[in-house]
Amino acid sequence: MVDKEKDIIQKGRSLKSYFMEMNSNINFTRKDFMAFFRDDNKLNLLSVDDRIEVFSTILLGSSDFNKELLDNIFSDYCITNLVVNELSHG
Repeated sequence: MVDKEKDIIQKGRSLKSYFMEMNSNINFTRKDFMAFFRDDNKLNLLSVDDRIEVFSTILLGSSDFNKELLDNIFSDYCITNLVVNELSHG
């Protein structure tokens, strides 16, 4: 990420608007996104709001959510005060 891009993100502009503008100028591929996502130095440039936005909008729909996913997220973040109960549809 070049200094101009760091400056834009650090000034509080939303990550989504930044990447939308970038995407209109260049082709931001899946490989580019995953490289960014896996780079701790780049991720540390994101604000808490940016991280929440990505986390809350990245999944496609309700079928992506299940007990196993939520249990794994809770485990990864050491969340012990919440429990996921799965309802049977029978």
